Amino acid sequence: MKAGRPFHILTKPVGPICNLDCKYCFYLEKEKMYPGENSWRMSDAVMEKYVRDYIHSQPVTEINFAWQGGEPTLLGVEFFRKAVALQKKFADGKTISNALQTNGTLLDDEWCGFLAANKFLVGLSVDGPAELHDKYRVDKRQQPTFDKVMRGLEFLKKHKVYFNTLTVVNRANSQQPLEVYRFLKSIGSEFLQFIPLVERTAAGETNLDFAEPPLLVRSGVSAERRILFFGLVSGTLPRCRYGHALERRGGAVWEFSLRDF
Repeated sequence: MKAGRPFHILTKPVGPICNLDCKYCFYLEKEKMYPGENSWRMSDAVMEKYVRDYIHSQPVTEINFAWQGGEPTLLGVEFFRKAVALQKKFADGKTISNALQTNGTLLDDEWCGFLAANKFLVGLSVDGPAELHDKYRVDKRQQPTFDKVMRGLEFLKKHKVYFNTLTVVNRANSQQPLEVYRFLKSIGSEFLQFIPLVERTAAGETNLDFAEPPLLVRSGVSAERRILFFGLVSGTLPRCRYGHALERRGGAVWEFSLRDF
């Protein structure tokens, strides 16, 4: 049965399971919603039904699959080889594309060879240079992950996998917007995504040590630059295109160019 209009699904084939222990992550605790569950991997039967139904229900000729987690690379390359094979099986003349969001720490030659061969778009999670990234993005032993992410990035570049970056705006990196922006550009990111840290758990439900939300004011960071950065990441700027941003404030319109920074 086809839907009346196109729709998009973000697939989490490994649920909340991740090899990192980011201090601000609201999703790790979702395991508690399924007490006693010990297998989070999407089964082959569910994957086949999902791929088939998702393709057949779309009233368009171009369909995108988006894979996220947790950390989807924990499933291994073979899982995604099966997914791609099923997409080809059920494509019925439609164009299929894939996007994968990853922390990058498990990427290697095998992974990136597969991603390149199948034209995956990869979203790489990185919160800025090492001192900012490692503030909250740590592994299960509470060790820094920046070097592993950069190693994964080098594999992406080696195999010419198209990638962009996803950055969580938090208390640490929100105070150094230019450093974050310049760093992301320096590593070759051509499309920068920012998401503000907003979700919290209900009181008393967890002992997780969450990162605190961004501070909007700090001595030494100009108001104009804070306005630009937070407007961009929160989507509150009424206009932002081609590296320029406009904001109306107090009856005045402020204009900034990222190229000036």
